[in-house]
Amino acid sequence: MFPKFFGVLVLTLASMALAEDFTYHDDGVPSCPVRDDAKGNATIVPDPFNCTTFYICSNGVSHHIQCPDNLQFNTNLRVCDWPEEVQCELFELPGEDGLAGVRVRTI
Repeated sequence: MFPKFFGVLVLTLASMALAEDFTYHDDGVPSCPVRDDAKGNATIVPDPFNCTTFYICSNGVSHHIQCPDNLQFNTNLRVCDWPEEVQCELFELPGEDGLAGVRVRTI
């Protein structure tokens, strides 16, 4: 069984800046800041379409990261966590327009 948090992942994510204000491109990839913060910390951004992945933005480049098996990204703690600890639900938008079938993350 996995421990509640993975030490290396927690330490890595804890040392990065949290994304307070960010935008996404149409494909769901975040618009990353060109530079990391003054301390050199990357920015952590949740994936808007998948509860089990997130992005790490480093010097303007986004890196799509998959949480280990059976874990989801906790947007409050900025770590991969057990699903029962994460408030994330995906649903498909109804309708026949261009957004029909798009999966949207709710938190």
